[in-house]
Amino acid sequence: MIISIHQPNYIPWIGYFSKIKSSNHFVFLDDAQYSKNNYINRVKVLSPSGFGKWITIPVSYQYTDLIREVVAVDGWTKAHLDILRNYYSKHNMFDIVWPDIEKMYLTASSYKLLSEINIFFIKSIMSLLSIHIDCSKSSDYKIKSMSDDRLIEIVKKNDSNGTYLSGKGGAKYQDVNKFKLNGIKVKYTQFIHPIYEQSPSSFIQGLSILD
Repeated sequence: MIISIHQPNYIPWIGYFSKIKSSNHFVFLDDAQYSKNNYINRVKVLSPSGFGKWITIPVSYQYTDLIREVVAVDGWTKAHLDILRNYYSKHNMFDIVWPDIEKMYLTASSYKLLSEINIFFIKSIMSLLSIHIDCSKSSDYKIKSMSDDRLIEIVKKNDSNGTYLSGKGGAKYQDVNKFKLNGIKVKYTQFIHPIYEQSPSSFIQGLSILD
């Protein structure tokens, strides 16, 4: 079984969903410490001027809070819908995808916790993309270890001889031998960002999947 693990980011980029699709099971790492102004509560979308612009969910949190403890401040969904409508209303496919996007945001407004909001968006988009992969939350496993040891334990909870699918950046800091000693294989994503119709200016990679 191939298991991938990642923080529940806010409407993340296409590579995030490629990682999920390349897995047999995906784990939302919701019990890691929250980091301010990361991709967990913000993402870039394309502005009318052709530049990537941040949209951010305002949050309330304490310095030591875990991701699953962070609370979203009310009122952000309407603001983000207004921005997205303004930015993308003249783009091709807008009329086709907008009803689904609007519905997602209206539903998301009923959630209070940032992790619940993000997981809802990700699962909803998975459904729209016909990605049918089982998901779980790391907090469900009650694991106390950190770093590589935590990842190893999460993988073993799903498959004692499983394969951990890591992002390319993981090769810089992960101890592959530690995974091997625990019977876990390590595989790295080979995602190549597609070039699609975006704007008259140069193509911008890494924007939200909504782009």
